[in-house]
Amino acid sequence: MSTIDTMPKQGDEVYDIRGRAADYVARTDDGHIVRPVYEHEDREVSYGKPEVWNEVFATPPVEKLHAEVAALQAELAAARNSLSEVRAVRVAEDREYAARAAMRKQFAQLKKLDDFIAGKITHFVVTQKYSEKISIQTFEDFMKPADRYERGTRLISLFGDSKGDLGWYCNQWSDPGSNGHNGECYPATSLEEAQRIAAECIEKRFAAAREAQHGGLAAELVAAAAAMGVTVPQDVCERAAEFNEKARASNLKHAREQLAKAEAAVRELEAK
Repeated sequence: MSTIDTMPKQGDEVYDIRGRAADYVARTDDGHIVRPVYEHEDREVSYGKPEVWNEVFATPPVEKLHAEVAALQAELAAARNSLSEVRAVRVAEDREYAARAAMRKQFAQLKKLDDFIAGKITHFVVTQKYSEKISIQTFEDFMKPADRYERGTRLISLFGDSKGDLGWYCNQWSDPGSNGHNGECYPATSLEEAQRIAAECIEKRFAAAREAQHGGLAAELVAAAAAMGVTVPQDVCERAAEFNEKARASNLKHAREQLAKAEAAVRELEAK
């Protein structure tokens, strides 16, 4: 691009070889006096200190490029536009994921949903529907169907109640038409986490063991706690011990009665 053919007037907008804009002031023997123009984020315009430019242009100069270079620059521009679109999609997806993650945090049992989908679940803490027994099973053992027909079990299900509480349950059988289950289960990503969950389950039931009409519940909890290494309150231990002693005495009495009947039957047979 050539320089300005006619002499610019004071206040005209002119450009240097690099395309910088300036406000024209006056001509000198060495060139042109200009004030660089700066545009800020709020589009407010300000002017820099006067400078002397050797030459000025009426429009921003554009480099003339070889056709191949121009084509490459066009491809680069297209690639940048495509990258911008991909980034925009990624930002939208990240926002959606963050929104879902925030929603899942409202429910304790939903926190493991992503881990389950990603295959990170290694163990389950399993409770019994009509018992206080608690066990820790590996993922593989837990997912085996109870009917043992060499068929895969159903995917574990997430159930909710009228209070809004959620719980994981695994179908007891491999038949898709059945929906029986033994009790609630708690997924874990390591054995250590499963042990912590089991301990929490046991500790939450100590109050129920104190209020139960007999010590059977306490005895089951003490047995489960011993297997998990969970400390049991002294009063619950005493109630369990009392129940176990009564059960032992009752079983011993019953065994002696059965033995007496058997001995009497033997004597009767020997007398014939």
